[in-house]
Amino acid sequence: MHIFGSFLLLWLLHACQGSGEGAANNSTAGEELYGEHASLIRVTREQFEASGMELGDPTPMMFSDGVQATGMVRATPSGRAEVSTLIPGRIHQIYHTIGEKVSRGDLLFSLESNEYIELQQEYATVAQRLELLEVEYERQKTLYQQEVVAEKEFLRTESEYKSTLAAKEGLRARLQLVSTSPDQVEGGTIVSYLKVHTPISGIITGQELVMGHFITPGDVVTEVVDPATLQLYLQLFEKDLEGIEPGLQVLFYTPDRPETNYEATLLQVGRSIDPVSKKVLCTARIEADQIADLVNNLYVEARVVTCQREVLAVPEGAVLRSGDSTYLLTLAEEDGEEMAFQARQVEVGPVRDGFIEILDQGLKQVLIKGAYNLWVEE
Repeated sequence: MHIFGSFLLLWLLHACQGSGEGAANNSTAGEELYGEHASLIRVTREQFEASGMELGDPTPMMFSDGVQATGMVRATPSGRAEVSTLIPGRIHQIYHTIGEKVSRGDLLFSLESNEYIELQQEYATVAQRLELLEVEYERQKTLYQQEVVAEKEFLRTESEYKSTLAAKEGLRARLQLVSTSPDQVEGGTIVSYLKVHTPISGIITGQELVMGHFITPGDVVTEVVDPATLQLYLQLFEKDLEGIEPGLQVLFYTPDRPETNYEATLLQVGRSIDPVSKKVLCTARIEADQIADLVNNLYVEARVVTCQREVLAVPEGAVLRSGDSTYLLTLAEEDGEEMAFQARQVEVGPVRDGFIEILDQGLKQVLIKGAYNLWVEE
């Protein structure tokens, strides 16, 4: 039973007997409590203070109307990198692990690979051969211009020179793709281990590396995410798109912490509806000072704010309900030792963050805390 339950029952019994109707049932008590000339509910000041009750006026607050949505916090495509290797090999050394910050170009891991060594050897061989062919080509070109050698002989030398040049450039490009200096290899230096670097700055969020593990081209073994590029990706139903446009405020939170709101600004509204979910993908920019609390692939619930208005509101717990009606307890009388409250029927609006809109004007001295301690439902 709520505190003061016995006190209220005795008070109601006394009020009903005083009316000459005898002991009243719950319906009669409800009529007396909620009627136009509702009886007063009296408590001592000591009871008021001991129960932690509190008086206050409806407070002006900004309430927002909007559209509910679900979404995820994800890095932009340029802010997330899946690192693999173009050459097969065995893990030789690991330099960073999950959770560590890395800068673009930092060494992530190295491989020992026969294919890598053979690539360098092949490039060095072709480069040396090209030097000889270039000399022969220039000699044949001069002789051909002097009509000393036949055109067929010159064209054969030219073809061999150009095909070897193309082979060298192809091998050179392959070396550059695996961050190896072609000039260094051409000078006779063969690197034993293939070094893999991060293409972006960020935090290592995934890693599938074990010393001695053999990996093949295309295997994603490390993921790097730049937290500064995190965005909010929302999914809105087709029916909710009216009035949704870039620039609107978005409030979002994680299901396990609904009391903590984050803010974002709507950037783009998608122009394609998913045929299965009937939803449209939208993106929003998260406020920079809030990104540090978020992680990649975080599921969130959100509300796109379509308008804001100032309302009068009280804590949701101050509003009492009986059937379809809502009430507030207001202070009617007060003396040194006793306080009397009266139930007043009110019209209410939506609830936002624990506060409920009160549509009635001019209310004062509302019991905003502890109202249910004095409430007797029909």
